Formats: sequence, structure tokens, C-alpha cells
Amino acid sequence: MSGAEVVGLISGIISIVDAISKIHGAVRDASGLPASFRDALRKMPLVKDTLLAAKQGIDRGASQSSYVELERVLESCREKTSSLEKIFRHLAVKPGSSRTRRYAVGIRTLGKGQQVEELMERILSDLQLLTANYAIRSASQEQVQELLMEMRNGGDDSVLSDHTSSVEASPGPSASLIR
Repeated sequence: MSGAEVVGLISGIISIVDAISKIHGAVRDASGLPASFRDALRKMPLVKDTLLAAKQGIDRGASQSSYVELERVLESCREKTSSLEKIFRHLAVKPGSSRTRRYAVGIRTLGKGQQVEELMERILSDLQLLTANYAIRSASQEQVQELLMEMRNGGDDSVLSDHTSSVEASPGPSASLIR
């Protein structure tokens, strides 16, 4: 894996995030959208900004093992964003759809709220790993702190405690991924 391949993966994830945001136009008209869906949509700009910063900050002189770990984290993030996109795509109701169709879509959202919330927490966790990796130089401490605040506001503190102390303790880029 090279820096160019890592940048390609990041670009692919950004495309998925953009697709979710476009689907939002159709979904936001659906009344009764669960809070977890609205929260996920609200966090999409932060996800995109973090990915753009990472894309610009790839250190092309990093070791091969760094790129392998970046690929692992990015593949995980891509899978989760793809899953999130599929959920939102299934919610999109075509204009002029029957009341029955709209009702069916509404029922489908009820069982997906927890899944959307978990996917978003895991995406944010992957982004935390990505920005903490020393090969990503342009992700500023301010961006990492903003990401951590989003995770704290929308996530379970017990999940965060494993990761936040390592990021908050290191003033600069770390020598390895946070475990």
C-alpha cells in the first residue's frame, strides 16, 4: 500500500459520505425520522472535513507498515460508511409515493435506529485512529478535540475511555496507532 492508494481509499469514503448527504435531501422530508438518523446526518460534515484533512496530510515518506495500518482502518471505515449509506438509501421515498409506501418506510426506520447509532460511533472511532496516526500530519489538535467532543456528546463514555486518554495525553503525532 502506498500513499496514493491511501488517498484513493479516503476519496472513496468521502464519496460515500457525500452520497449520504445527498440522500438526506430525500430523507429529511420523511416525518418522524429517529434522532439517531438526524444525529448521524448532522455529523456527516465533520466526518468529511476530517477525511479531507487526512487526505491532504498523508505523509508520503511514512513506512510501509504505517500504510498497511492506515489501509486497515480506512477499509473498516469504508465498510461502515457503506452500511450507513445503504440504510439511508432504503429510507428515501420517491416523491408521490403512496401513503402505504411512506408508512412502510417509516416502520423500517424503527428497527434501524440503534444500528445507525452504532455505525456512527464506530465511524467516529475509526476517524479518531486515523487522525491520531503519525502519518497524518495535517489533522490539527483542534480537529481531534472536535471529533472527541462529538463522540462524547453522541456516544457511550465507556467506549470512549479506551481511546481518549491516549489522544489527549499526546501533544503531537503519536508513533503508533492508539489501541
